Amino acid sequence: MSVYLIDNDSFFGYRVRRVIGGIPHQQYFSLVKSGKRLRGKIRASVEAEAKKLDLKLEKLQLKARQTREKECRPSKRAGNPDGVKGISPRVKTTSRAAKQYDYVVFQVNCMSKLQEKPVCTTFSVDAHGWEGAWEQAVQFYARHKKIKRYSHLVERIPPQGAVMKKLKLQQQGK
Repeated sequence: MSVYLIDNDSFFGYRVRRVIGGIPHQQYFSLVKSGKRLRGKIRASVEAEAKKLDLKLEKLQLKARQTREKECRPSKRAGNPDGVKGISPRVKTTSRAAKQYDYVVFQVNCMSKLQEKPVCTTFSVDAHGWEGAWEQAVQFYARHKKIKRYSHLVERIPPQGAVMKKLKLQQQGK
């Protein structure tokens, strides 16, 4: 629900805000009339009106999302058929006992259809191996995108040598 009670020096009331198709839609509902705060049934009716608008905007938001997902085509990542949009190799750095350690991970960053919010996690190549980390990343991605058959995504594993070379160049550029 996107109905928020705002209580500050300049405004007292509800704000309904949702982003639909990249465009923010918002409306304010004041709980002040003639300089006095509304109470009781009148306040409840204003809140109900705000919630009614929120439900309407939520339906529009879901419809826009479904339309966008239907029209969405998988990208070829600038002509490279390897890899999956939303799964990226990264170099992470950690510090232990005043020493810095670099390690390679596959980072999954996508909008979850399960939780209806963005999710982000990493799978370590050191812990699982190149293929193992890739497979776990694809499984996580498929679960959150509700993709039942994802073996074609597992097959799109990027070549280890090319990725490691690219990551080293990025590290040297820092």
